[in-house]
Amino acid sequence: MIGMISAVSVNGVIGKTDQNGKPILPFDYSEDLKHFKNITLNSVVVMGRRTWEGIGRPLPSRENIVITKSKLNIPGIKCMKSIPDVLRHYDYIGSPSIWFIGGRQIYEEGMYWADLIILTLTPDVIKGDGLVSFPFINPSKFRLETIEPMETDTRLQIATYHRKR
Repeated sequence: MIGMISAVSVNGVIGKTDQNGKPILPFDYSEDLKHFKNITLNSVVVMGRRTWEGIGRPLPSRENIVITKSKLNIPGIKCMKSIPDVLRHYDYIGSPSIWFIGGRQIYEEGMYWADLIILTLTPDVIKGDGLVSFPFINPSKFRLETIEPMETDTRLQIATYHRKR
C-alpha cells in the first residue's frame, strides 16, 4: 500500500518557511500529530530534504527515507535519489506500507503511485510569504470517499481519497 498523508489549511497550505528560510508547519494540533503517528507507525515514511530539515530528527518506529541528490550521513535516515528508487527497493524487500509525508514535490510525484490520500483538514487560513500548498487532487484519478470530523478534535476533519481503478 502506498499512501500520502498531510494536514491542509482551508486555503490549501501545508507548510511555510520562517524568516530564516527553515520549513515549518503553519499549525499545530496535537490530535493531528497523534493521528499521523498512528497511521504511519511501523511503515516507511518518504520525505523531501526540506521536509526532513523541518522535522530535524528521524521519526521513531518508522523507516525514514529522504529523497535528495545530496549525500547525507544521518543516523536513522536512508537517502535515496528518487521515488522510483524507493519503490524498487521496497518492492524487492517487501514493506507493509509506504507513506509520502511531504513536501509539495514529493506529493506531486507521489500522486502517480499513491493508492490512498489522507488529509487532515484544519480550520486555519494561512497567509504570508513562503507558503507551500498541497497539489491538486485530480478527480479523474482519485475519488473522495469520506470527510468526517476527527473523533478526538472536532475542529479537524479527515478526508480520505482512494485511487480510481
